[in-house]
Amino acid sequence: MLRHVSWRVVQGLSLGVTATAAGLSFYFIRQNSYDLSSIGAVRFARAGIAVAKIVVDYKLTMWRFSENSNDYSVAMRGAHKRSAEKLLALACANGGVFIKVGQHLAALGYLLPDEYVKTLSVLHSRAPESSLDDARKVFEEDLNIKLEDVFSNFETRPQGAASLAQVYKATLRATGEMVAVKVQHPRVKPHSLVDMASMELLLAGDAAQAGWKVSLALTVLTHGTVVLFCVGGIGPHVLCLPGFEQRILVKIVAMLFPDFHLLWLVDEMKKNLPLELDFTNEAANAERVRTMYAHLDYLKVPKIYYEYTTDRVLTMEFCNGAQINDVDYFIRHNIDRYDVCRKLGLLFSEMIFVNGLVHCDPHPGNVLINKGKDGAVSIVLLDHGLYLVLYLTLRDDFRLKYAQLWLALLKPDQNEIKATNEAIFKRIADEMGVGELYGLFACMVTNRSWKAVTGGVNKVLAGVEERDEIKAYAATLIPQISQVLESVPRPMILILKTNDLLRSIEYRLGTQNRTDAFIQMSRCCVRAVHEHALQRTHCLLSRFYLYVCLYWSLLKIFIYERYLTLAHMSYANSVTM
Repeated sequence: MLRHVSWRVVQGLSLGVTATAAGLSFYFIRQNSYDLSSIGAVRFARAGIAVAKIVVDYKLTMWRFSENSNDYSVAMRGAHKRSAEKLLALACANGGVFIKVGQHLAALGYLLPDEYVKTLSVLHSRAPESSLDDARKVFEEDLNIKLEDVFSNFETRPQGAASLAQVYKATLRATGEMVAVKVQHPRVKPHSLVDMASMELLLAGDAAQAGWKVSLALTVLTHGTVVLFCVGGIGPHVLCLPGFEQRILVKIVAMLFPDFHLLWLVDEMKKNLPLELDFTNEAANAERVRTMYAHLDYLKVPKIYYEYTTDRVLTMEFCNGAQINDVDYFIRHNIDRYDVCRKLGLLFSEMIFVNGLVHCDPHPGNVLINKGKDGAVSIVLLDHGLYLVLYLTLRDDFRLKYAQLWLALLKPDQNEIKATNEAIFKRIADEMGVGELYGLFACMVTNRSWKAVTGGVNKVLAGVEERDEIKAYAATLIPQISQVLESVPRPMILILKTNDLLRSIEYRLGTQNRTDAFIQMSRCCVRAVHEHALQRTHCLLSRFYLYVCLYWSLLKIFIYERYLTLAHMSYANSVTM
């Protein structure tokens, strides 16, 4: 009798639990607007399937061809291309953090095969879009006002979509001003919060190596959260499936390239993503940069409308322009590409060496070029969500070390370069944790070969052959490059990323070998070194001597710059005659 009653109780409880689970599942799916992509289990399953397909593709490719055969490299390039396309599809399907990580991978041109870099690069400008209804919902929830009450016109299609948000063109009803309204994708923030918490759990240390004996006593799917009761004295833990998402892409690359460690990328995403998701932080950065660089009359930073700005909505001045790597725009409007690159170089040299406030995402979609009706050419700087603040994140002598490194690279006497470079590189490498990999570190900073580094990066022209040589050589040094990236201070990684993006713009515009390429950088480096010395001395005679040295160095740079200008004009006249 007791057994019969017990069995009935068990049956009743089972039916109750099943009904409750079904009801909860329906409720949470409805809460997510019937969008299964918002359920963590679905997102995780999608990522898992992509991983399986990629691994099988590589295994079959390596099984069919011997590594020493002529067809092996061709077959591997095909596998790279197919795998990159699967990653692109995964990023577009899951969105948010997936797209952000894909963009980071696309910037690692010196590490990953071209097939990955080229395929994933489209994520910089062709990220998936949210619907207008989603954008309206975010705007009205945050500002507690109807969209139509603020704007007399609000375009139905976004001007552009990125990993975290998309931008609409609109007209303010009150003033008639044209504005750009940046609206965060509605599910990015909740997913990212879960990702961060899950990553903390996964990277907690001993737990990952403890050999958990997991007993799945109870599973409750709530926005992708799975509650696991773990035995062995560990106790209950909440494991958030979307937390695997960011690490999944890292794991994929780690499986395909075992010597390539990407934990530094995960760390950077964990630290920087919350800043990028807070649009009030972006608004403050934009205002700060506009004030700091008011002396650069060619720089345009959109004005912020704070009354229509929240942590998920950013309303700013609408600025016309084309992406800075749009060669056709330069040709149609007769814009001097060399002058634009010189001005862009001056801006970022001041950011890095003088002010220590660096825009860390200057991909072409965030840097526009515009020629106004008066003929003046302006550079429009967008997306101020991620900045590196050097004087807060590192000791102030970081800029000194970095400036000294570049000054050594740019010394006019080649013999002096060869005599001093190695000592300077070794010292800086030791201080940054790189050690004996100082030569590789210098090549990564300059994006040039060691031959060009020791010969003077401002003298040895950068050609296609050198770029191919760098890529081929880098493919054999992936473990060492990974070691450098894991060893250097984290802000150095953002500077390397910024340098790579700027160099890619120069290569696209064909200005990488301009004679004045390093003039502005030299000027800013000299200022950084001497101002650092001035801060550390209070002797009037010493300060007078340092000021004389500073202005003498700047005068020499000015004379050299004028010489290059006259030489260029003379050459141009001789060609036209």
